[in-house]
Amino acid sequence: MSDLKNVDLKDLEIRGQLAYRAGLSYTRLEGEWYRAHEIFTADKKGWPGDWEGRTILALTLLAQVTHRPPAYLEKIFDRIPEYLNKKGYFGPISEAGIAGEQRLSGHSWYLRGLIENYKWTGDTRVLKLLNNCVENLYLPVTGHYAKYPVNVAQAAKNKVWLLSHLQSKLRTHALTIDTGCAFIALDGVTQAYQLNKEPSLRKMILQMIERYQQLDFLGYNVQTHATLSAVRGIIRFYETEGNKEHLALAEKMFNMYKEEAWTENYANYNWFGRPRWTEACAVVDSFIVATWLWKHTGNATYLEDAHHIYYNALAHAHRASGAMGSERCLGSEYVYLRVTTYEVHWCCTMRGGEAWHKAAEFTMFHNDNQLIFPFYHDLTGTIHFADGDVTLKETTGYPFDGSAKFEVLASSAPGTKTLKFFAPSWTSGSKTKVLVNGKACEAKFSKGFLSIELVLKRGTRIELDLKIGLHTQGRVCKNNTPGYHTYRHGPMILWCDNPEVIRIPRDLELAHEGMGTYKTTYTPGVANPGVVLSPINDPFTLTQPDSVKQVLFAPNRTKSHG
Repeated sequence: MSDLKNVDLKDLEIRGQLAYRAGLSYTRLEGEWYRAHEIFTADKKGWPGDWEGRTILALTLLAQVTHRPPAYLEKIFDRIPEYLNKKGYFGPISEAGIAGEQRLSGHSWYLRGLIENYKWTGDTRVLKLLNNCVENLYLPVTGHYAKYPVNVAQAAKNKVWLLSHLQSKLRTHALTIDTGCAFIALDGVTQAYQLNKEPSLRKMILQMIERYQQLDFLGYNVQTHATLSAVRGIIRFYETEGNKEHLALAEKMFNMYKEEAWTENYANYNWFGRPRWTEACAVVDSFIVATWLWKHTGNATYLEDAHHIYYNALAHAHRASGAMGSERCLGSEYVYLRVTTYEVHWCCTMRGGEAWHKAAEFTMFHNDNQLIFPFYHDLTGTIHFADGDVTLKETTGYPFDGSAKFEVLASSAPGTKTLKFFAPSWTSGSKTKVLVNGKACEAKFSKGFLSIELVLKRGTRIELDLKIGLHTQGRVCKNNTPGYHTYRHGPMILWCDNPEVIRIPRDLELAHEGMGTYKTTYTPGVANPGVVLSPINDPFTLTQPDSVKQVLFAPNRTKSHG
């Protein structure tokens, strides 16, 4: 499936909830904290290049989604030279023989921001900036990755690395060490290698991947965000080189993350073995990794993961201000989904830009003869096939209902195309009817997708109704407290607003009130009457600072009130 291409964002107009989220994020990222007079001096915790890079990356990506130039990005680029050292990177010049973990992690975001901007604009000054960063910051520490401490014992004896130091950014965050963040750099250097194919950079990447595999992720309490950012880099390297061992490694690591560090709403433990709070940065990574793994393996489980992450973790981490924030780790002692830090403005808010960019990019995949819809969003887009172009409009009620309609607005492609529509396990799946111009069309079902073949002529109308209803799910991570269940409408987890923990058995019938909302009926000794369960993916109010939602339920009362 590696020959599949993303839809070109130049040819895509998104609408509906995705456009709403992208617009909110863009507005937030043009606020005071993300302007030229602020971003170069905002970081006081020793992460040079991080704030700058994440901001450049987010603004560059959202500009492509919204088709609106960033208000302040040019001014940011104008001032970059003022803050670079003589070697062409941020902060003091590195001491010979020493590798700074936070410096390499932070500059990975700077690299990625520069690369995405250069791909978008072709600006040669941006290319010069990124080449200087690779040559003078990253390549000199190639051999150091072989000496990165992979466990607690090695960290105590380490003399080569300046490891992530103890810090706290807000009162709500305890003192922490971001163990393993040096491997976030795999994300940046693999994208740089895609661009320049520099042999010395390839050597460094291979060394990084080899050492990454040796990390004691659980015993060393490695940061899950660093783990998943590295997986993104490993998948990108697989796309560049085609070594299936790297794809297998990416699958192994993502599945370990799911098994060991998922919350019950598909967010993350911030570190393996330490479920203190979630981090939207890792949630964004997990959404991208899951979708990429589906793209390269055809395994629909990964795509179901991506839907769950998007509608329950990403959507809830998105705030009414457009920012991104953190929450308690649902399921690890807590039945409530509760905000910890309303806005993580120094990192997660910027990553929201990449989340909505990727969500737009993932709306359609295609090659010369196929058009695939792994997600459903309101949009108009043009697809470039080998034999011509097709412009279509999509309107959908997903995930609140399973309706999806497609109309071909223009076509110059005379050949027959295979269209594939994702029909996940919480829908009618293989039993879903597909209509073409109002008439039933024979659809085949394989690997989670309904497929039809037809010529996409102007005026062609395609309709499907993926029946969505109520279902329940037990715990999704083995480390979370057993005995609870969640109620779901399609991919969306439901919650209730109640001052005291209530119990609702899994087999209780609930009345559907519309838009994925349900109400309990009176059952003596079992459930309170009239309790309303609604999706935690709230597109109307988004998450508020005082948000507290009971999400986990059990048949009997428990001591854990979250």
